[in-house]
Amino acid sequence: MDFDKTVSKAHLEASGWNMDSFRGGNPFESYCIYVHDVDNTQVNLFTVLRKDFDSLQLPPVAPAGILASLVCECLERYRMGKSRPENDSEFLPKLVAYIKATQIFGVWQQHGGTRLHFVINVYGSKKGAKKSMLRPFVANFDGTVLPTNELMDQSTQVLQMDKARHPEWF
Repeated sequence: MDFDKTVSKAHLEASGWNMDSFRGGNPFESYCIYVHDVDNTQVNLFTVLRKDFDSLQLPPVAPAGILASLVCECLERYRMGKSRPENDSEFLPKLVAYIKATQIFGVWQQHGGTRLHFVINVYGSKKGAKKSMLRPFVANFDGTVLPTNELMDQSTQVLQMDKARHPEWF
């Protein structure tokens, strides 16, 4: 019996997550990254050990737009069943690099955040990776894992705000 997996599973289920949505790691010693593909209503939870997240250094010239394109390509392969994030050794480093390159991550750091719950709404995924758009935000939550209902509430709020402010995105 894998004790870590059993404890993680129980903790995740208490927050409304199932192991099919959870993409590995240990939620207790990690930052959580939630990816909500709005077009496909697919939600995944990724965890990255804090020490691994903190140790990843961005290249000197790493614009968020280029990194977003790389993440969209990975998500497209995943959505099409051509790849699995847990089998793609480049996926989490690309995802972490993208997060670190966003303005919202910089704001979170300036406010001295201790537990990162980074949410990415993916818009336009049905149009393909080149037309997909990532909409990042940080969820304000102190617990280990953001409950699914709270994640969906916050994701929907951001989606509605974006539709009102930026209808051209849709």
